[in-house]
Amino acid sequence: MYYTATVYAKSAGYNWLYMWLGSMSPSSLGAYFNLQTGNLGAFSTGATASISNIGGGWYRCTISGLSASTTGGFELHASPNGSIISYTGDGTSGLYLWGAQLEQ
Repeated sequence: MYYTATVYAKSAGYNWLYMWLGSMSPSSLGAYFNLQTGNLGAFSTGATASISNIGGGWYRCTISGLSASTTGGFELHASPNGSIISYTGDGTSGLYLWGAQLEQ
């Protein structure tokens, strides 16, 4: 099955969003999105990702991939630098997220 995850995102102190599709074959798929510049960061082999500026600091972020499984997960993470998602936050910075959707 081919899955696509989409979310509208805006920086609220952190400029990077990481989107993750879990339980995908051959492995989990992820992509980094720069919400300050509108550029796509690193993403997994086998993933297709895109970012579109929709105005007012908001971006439509999308990741797609093929899964051998009928179950999986979809996660969104703030990233301080476009390369990590496990860190101690500053207690105030984050992301604005709206309209998260996962489709087959």
